Amino acid sequence: MAPSAVVRVFVIDPQPIVTTELRTVFAPIGDIDHIGGATSWCTAYPQFSQYPPDVVLLELATTLDDGLELIRHVREYHPDTEVLVFSGEGRRVFAALRAGARGFLLKSANRAELIEAVRRARAGIATVSPELLCQLVAEVQQDGSRPKLSERELEVLRLVATGRRNAEIARGLFVTEATVKTHLQRVFAKLKVKDRGAAVRVAVAAGLLPGHVVQAD
Repeated sequence: MAPSAVVRVFVIDPQPIVTTELRTVFAPIGDIDHIGGATSWCTAYPQFSQYPPDVVLLELATTLDDGLELIRHVREYHPDTEVLVFSGEGRRVFAALRAGARGFLLKSANRAELIEAVRRARAGIATVSPELLCQLVAEVQQDGSRPKLSERELEVLRLVATGRRNAEIARGLFVTEATVKTHLQRVFAKLKVKDRGAAVRVAVAAGLLPGHVVQAD
């Protein structure tokens, strides 16, 4: 699906006042449309499913939902929707990125940072609050031994990170598309992810793709 000129944003946060405040933040911004909010996935589902947004701002510390499972659900069943964690606390940064979040922004961020993070999420660019980068590195180190990818798997993943599709990768490596898909399936299994974007984000965070970074404002 081609991205629309206006980024349609939906908020899931257990505190209703957050939705109200964000509506005020986005109201004067011409390219961002706050289309709704809910306190949980259960209450969000009817509106969300009928009119899927471009970006979901999600508070992980919800009382009614497992935030990580919600990220995985959105990535699997609404692949055109990006999830940007917008949280009052910075736990589980790496877990959120691994689950498929496009970024992790603290609620202490100013308006300009939030607006830019939403735009970047829609463009497929990850944003992590600068205050959380040290924690992100620590979480990666504590996650256990770094996943072991073969040289060919790393080669395929590097090409994925540059935006190449399977057919292009196959031509460049002189293999079949089926072979590329097999390599990617193995990469997904080793990194415990379900899609290409999450694989790149986790690989970057784990230091497997030197030269690529999880970008932060």
